[in-house]
Amino acid sequence: ATRASSWSARASSGSGARTAGSTIAISPSTPGAILRVQVDERHWLGFGYAGEASVVHDSAHILTPLKLDRGTNVVRYAKGDRLVRAGFLWDENRAQLPDKAYLVHQPFGRGHVVAFAEDPNVRAFADGLNLMLMNALLLTAGR
Repeated sequence: ATRASSWSARASSGSGARTAGSTIAISPSTPGAILRVQVDERHWLGFGYAGEASVVHDSAHILTPLKLDRGTNVVRYAKGDRLVRAGFLWDENRAQLPDKAYLVHQPFGRGHVVAFAEDPNVRAFADGLNLMLMNALLLTAGR
């Protein structure tokens, strides 16, 4: 059974991108799951990873992947049955998350924007993501 109708919101008239009164779909917040992600190990933010990792997902945050001319989707959620490693994911999230970005890098002016869909150091639970966070903090400054 789908829950999409209960997870919609009204856009405000000041949103700019949407017209007043239009509806936008909002995925429900994930109660908590450990998901598989694919890491681009050729990108410097992916240094130290062997192609995949596990991340904690416990929100409704979903990043839209960047177009190739705008930046790099360094880490993406896995596709299909490979997505969920443990925990629970709503059907809406299971449909929306595959191949979406978890970690993106975009040059901006003389600097860089690095965005995570979730906190990589959430409750210091996923030790394997410390390297990803350190890559973002230490290696970005030298680029």
